[in-house]
Amino acid sequence: MPGLVLKNVSKTYQNGRKVIRDFQMEVRKGEFVILAGPEGCGKTTLLRMIAGLEDITSGTLMIDDRDMTDADPKERNLAMLFQNSILYPGMNVRDNLLFALQMQRLPQNEIEVRLEKTTELLALAPILSSMPDSLSPAETYRALLGRALMRWPETLLLDRTTAGMGQALVGDILKGLRKIHEKTGITVIYATDREEAVRMPGTRLVVMNEGTICQDGESQEVYENPCCRFVARFVGRPSMNMMAAAVETEDGTVKLTFPGGFLKVPEKTGKLLCEHGYQGKEVILGIRPDWMKPVSGEESADGFLDGEFLGAEECCGHKYLKFQTGENEFFALWDGEKPVSEEEGAPVRLSLNGAGIHLFDLETELAIGMKMAGEAAV
Repeated sequence: MPGLVLKNVSKTYQNGRKVIRDFQMEVRKGEFVILAGPEGCGKTTLLRMIAGLEDITSGTLMIDDRDMTDADPKERNLAMLFQNSILYPGMNVRDNLLFALQMQRLPQNEIEVRLEKTTELLALAPILSSMPDSLSPAETYRALLGRALMRWPETLLLDRTTAGMGQALVGDILKGLRKIHEKTGITVIYATDREEAVRMPGTRLVVMNEGTICQDGESQEVYENPCCRFVARFVGRPSMNMMAAAVETEDGTVKLTFPGGFLKVPEKTGKLLCEHGYQGKEVILGIRPDWMKPVSGEESADGFLDGEFLGAEECCGHKYLKFQTGENEFFALWDGEKPVSEEEGAPVRLSLNGAGIHLFDLETELAIGMKMAGEAAV
């Protein structure tokens, strides 16, 4: 179905700073897209360009097969909610919802229909008469979302709207957004810095950096098969552990060696490394904390990594060890059952699971063996 299409879109400011670079993306009507990237990657600028709040330097924006590159924001049938959006302080929630539509002089009966449907959708009835300063963060968010949805937009743009909120509240908000999306069929583009990027399985995840797309795919697929070192480190908490490792062959088995340990790689992975000429060379080894676990001195079947205990941290409902090997710091999942000294500086051995590794070229930082758009496989 026709939706929103960005064709070779770029944004360059008068001082010559290029924020968006030849950006290409198609969002189908009714799709839920998570646009994720670090601060300064250009995602806010991109949303503002889509909304018509920033000029497009070059390229084309199509909405429902119509060229809307230079169209007035009112013609685009979009609504945008910003991180710093606030309710009008002198109005209660009901008046906040009605204000923009009354200014547009919409018929009163149409306004009332929209109010009734929006109130039901977001469960706003108990707070319609409340003033903004009496609302909880969750209620404020629902009211702001309601004000945006009162316009009945075809596309909703959300720019880092949950930044700074607690983990539990963010989780509730994301669940609510998915329900709204399912009920209304509205197109949603949700921009975020990091933490929410993989909290919504089944959605499309577009990872940005330096004004362009690094990877575009189903969120779980991007998490499990990152195309490059940047995406691997960016998507997921705690971040993927990374270290330089030498590729060696011993008795027909390919293994990776690195300060503090080694790792035998699965046969398929070893074959991949050999086919791409990495014997005797260094690669970047990536392994997520969930594939590293403390052991009581014995070596695992695949390999191990020795280090010094630095502490333990809670993250996403799990406990992780933080340890150091040389100048590198790593995280590993801790189930609490293995004997680990919690004294800082104490030695700790981590077993490594070869099934959970990712390998990247030392120079290009692209995933080894992955076919990249517009590039030969590395």
